[in-house]
Amino acid sequence: MSKVSLTPIGAVRYSLDDKNRVRMPAVTLDELGASIVMSPGAQGNLNIMSKETFDKKHESLFDADIYDVELQTKYSVMRSLSASVERDAQNRITVPENIKRIFGIDKEVVFIAKLDFVEMWPAQLYDSRPELMSADNISNIMQSLGKIMRDRALN
Repeated sequence: MSKVSLTPIGAVRYSLDDKNRVRMPAVTLDELGASIVMSPGAQGNLNIMSKETFDKKHESLFDADIYDVELQTKYSVMRSLSASVERDAQNRITVPENIKRIFGIDKEVVFIAKLDFVEMWPAQLYDSRPELMSADNISNIMQSLGKIMRDRALN
């Protein structure tokens, strides 16, 4: 079975309404499926993925030592900040209040579709990193990414 990535959507900005609901691109929600999970990302963002993808990404933790305090503490933090989310008829998901508060989501978020999940960034955090989008940095990133892809293709 070949892997298929989500449809690229660019960086799409949406506002939360008074009930903490935010619209997502319909094509992305359709590709994620009916069962969706929101969990912490690695850079102050949130990751939104299908329950199936969430389970696959965390499969190695099923056999983790329950007495490994460091691992279990990290896993508890990740799981406590993860939530199942449902889409409504207007292609909105609700951001739980505790997640909104902890991640500093004010009113706007930015979505970026990755390979098999979507990043959701608090807009103020996303906007605070303009150096990422400089022409020189983009060139360096693309060269580095190309090398990673070539190296992985050889293995």
